[in-house]
Amino acid sequence: VEYVALQLKHASAAALADAALACLDGGAPDLAEAAFRALTLREPTAASAHRGVALSLMRLRRPAEAAESWRRAIALSPRDAALHTGRGRALAAAGRIDEAGKAFDDALELKPGLIEALLGRGHINRARGLTEPAIADYRRCLSLAPGLGEAWWSLA
Repeated sequence: VEYVALQLKHASAAALADAALACLDGGAPDLAEAAFRALTLREPTAASAHRGVALSLMRLRRPAEAAESWRRAIALSPRDAALHTGRGRALAAAGRIDEAGKAFDDALELKPGLIEALLGRGHINRARGLTEPAIADYRRCLSLAPGLGEAWWSLA
């Protein structure tokens, strides 16, 4: 990982982004993390670079660290509902249920029909024992995407 990071140190921002995405898509999240971190040093105000670090960390099963990278991305692009959703997933995976619920709520405030956030909030509500709100979220998902298997499964 250190070798790849060193090699990427002199690459252009576009080359870093391409390499990081290729690593992530190619099943090498550790290398993707190194490349995305190098990109955050080169382009510290690029929310997409912090998003890439977060995605890499999630694949590496490090959700608490991923939640922090999502937080950095949100600070740079606070109106991006997908970033709030990603943070909600990371927080949920880290067992920080209340914070995850808030992240999904923030995403849905920005984009009320965001299916991924509705599913996430439904899962959080179910984990909290709030059956009716969970069912409402899953039904809303199905009204937007009738073939969504995860929502059907969650209602079962």
